Amino acid sequence: MAFAVAVASAQRIRLPLDIPLGVAVCALLLPVTLRALRQYRFAPTIAVFAVLAIANGIVLTELTRGWAGTSTRMATANSILLLGVVVTAIALLWVRSLIGAQMMVLGFGVGVLLSVASRGINWDNPWKFTFAVPCILIALSLPRVWGHRRAQIAVLFVLAAVSALQDSRSLTGMLVVVMALLFTQGAPGTSTSGRAALVATRVALVGVGGYFLIQAALLDGALGEQAQARSVAQIERSGSLLTGGRPELGASIALLTAHPWGYGSGVFPTGEQVQVAKQGMVALGYDPDNGYVNRYMFGNGFEVHSLTGDLWILFGVLGLAFAVVLALAVGASLVIRLASGTVSAVGAFLALRLMWDLAFSPIGSAALTLAVTLAVLLPAVGERKPPPASP
Repeated sequence: MAFAVAVASAQRIRLPLDIPLGVAVCALLLPVTLRALRQYRFAPTIAVFAVLAIANGIVLTELTRGWAGTSTRMATANSILLLGVVVTAIALLWVRSLIGAQMMVLGFGVGVLLSVASRGINWDNPWKFTFAVPCILIALSLPRVWGHRRAQIAVLFVLAAVSALQDSRSLTGMLVVVMALLFTQGAPGTSTSGRAALVATRVALVGVGGYFLIQAALLDGALGEQAQARSVAQIERSGSLLTGGRPELGASIALLTAHPWGYGSGVFPTGEQVQVAKQGMVALGYDPDNGYVNRYMFGNGFEVHSLTGDLWILFGVLGLAFAVVLALAVGASLVIRLASGTVSAVGAFLALRLMWDLAFSPIGSAALTLAVTLAVLLPAVGERKPPPASP
């Protein structure tokens, strides 16, 4: 049954009120799964901050009525989206407590792959937008891969090569950094006492080094001419590969500088607010007068293509606080496992994916992997170190 719950939790068939089928299943199981909340460190805190953020988003929406367009339906959908992350994470933590992290991840990965039948394939880049995440989760959670460092590194190398060939630059970079982290993590069973700061520094250095390594490979054309051309254009436009590739960052900064308390989960942007956002994008060398900005980003609410930005705009400063809690909890969990030599390739990948999502991914797509990230990485209360992994 537990494996079936993991599979079901990833289903995205839309029910009334735009509730995903997987979230509905996890919500129905709450009387059974809720006990898992207290079994894992940071989980209660994350749940509390999520609920507070949802309440704050509704309050901001009500305070905005009268001078800006609002939608109760949109506020409900955004609230369900955030609440669904917590409910799904609780269900997956319960699954983990019964059948272990490996089988939980495998079940979730299978579920995401099966959900393609209802979600459809994004033909702009099928690997990057549809198949990469489930294939990575499944491949790294297979019995002869999970817990075997050499096998994990070999699989990561293949996945990174496929991602590079499919013009998935950020994904390639993440997988390369995960390989580096597995190479450099402490020996299994090593005490973490006094090593947290050292490990955190190493993670930061590996991340920065990986970024510049991938950037150099892109500019040299090692990852293909198309990726090279796009990278050169982005750097010429804004001086940075990150800001050139993510001009939405300029919109986020401009909007939140103008209104740091946030906007509300059911609020439509005014014409003046859209202009403020566009000016922020212009500052990065991007021309925002196009359909992507007018329709996708601001045509039906706010969407700044950043989990942190979306949380802050939709749920106010408590949404920002929730993002900070997520980053600290997942970051601390990753450092602890790296220091003790017990991090899995899946755990390291999901942690890096979350850090990327916090900066550069919309809340809608980030929500899918956020729940399983928490379920994999949050340490159990009183958790003992597992036995040494096989070579």
